[in-house]
Amino acid sequence: MTLPKKHHYIPAFYLKRWANTNDCLVEFSRPYRGIVKPLRRHPDATGYVDRLYEMRGVQAAQAQDLERLFMSPVDSRASEALEILERTDSTRSWNSGTRSAWSRFILSLLMRTPDDIEQLRRNISAEWTITTAAEEDQYAQARGPEFPFRFAEYLRDVEHIEIDKAVSRVSRSLIDHAKIGEIINNMRWLILETSNVDVELLTSDRPILISATLREHDAYIIMPVGPHKIFAAVHNEATAKRLVDQSIRALVKSVNKLVVSHAVNYVYGRDDSQLRFIQKHMASRPQVSLLERLGRARANAKST
Repeated sequence: MTLPKKHHYIPAFYLKRWANTNDCLVEFSRPYRGIVKPLRRHPDATGYVDRLYEMRGVQAAQAQDLERLFMSPVDSRASEALEILERTDSTRSWNSGTRSAWSRFILSLLMRTPDDIEQLRRNISAEWTITTAAEEDQYAQARGPEFPFRFAEYLRDVEHIEIDKAVSRVSRSLIDHAKIGEIINNMRWLILETSNVDVELLTSDRPILISATLREHDAYIIMPVGPHKIFAAVHNEATAKRLVDQSIRALVKSVNKLVVSHAVNYVYGRDDSQLRFIQKHMASRPQVSLLERLGRARANAKST
């Protein structure tokens, strides 16, 4: 069995929507001095980190399980959902399984980048070595002479192994979060066609535009799914109408500006015609990620 070492946090099937006739898209990055450089890439050759989701301290056959048994199937099912999305301008073809697959993919994009995984490690590590008096007493009674004196010290010794396992476990549970998935499934889904305007949509390593919470009356999720298509999810007809009634060109420019300004390392387009725009806006408005919000909420809860 060949184990996957190349872990895509921006899946190739998604980036292929921006590929040209040579099966390449343009990757924009800032390798030095803040200057944005365009580079032609195959979709499979970008948006990944080797062994990003690897678990240390387990058998080799299990080390890639998060990628092999979870992330990869999430992406495969989302690819099938996106093919349905491309075949029709309506959402009538969506069934419950397809909707859940697409909702899960959206959630995954909010918490699977290298920064997200590192943030999750920090969140877990911040709580990992906090021990109670009862735990220290139990450890002291069971401790062998070869083990550290305190339970907190023992936890620090095995921290990297156990945290990797926890990252894998928590990532799955968050991406598979039943309540959030149900909220997204029950939203009104729209596909907005933008091929009639002279500006193409861009995407990035932060392609999801989302309201502060999904429980707000006018909550939204907006995501470019190709150079000429936008996926949107809203709760009500009034919010949908505001999206549909505005100038498509203005919508494309607004989505591009936000997607590019939220980028961390990469922006993607079908060509380099928007290089000056990307140079001006790339990473200019960093997002507070979902996992950062969760970390702060847990820290605030513990301090009160």
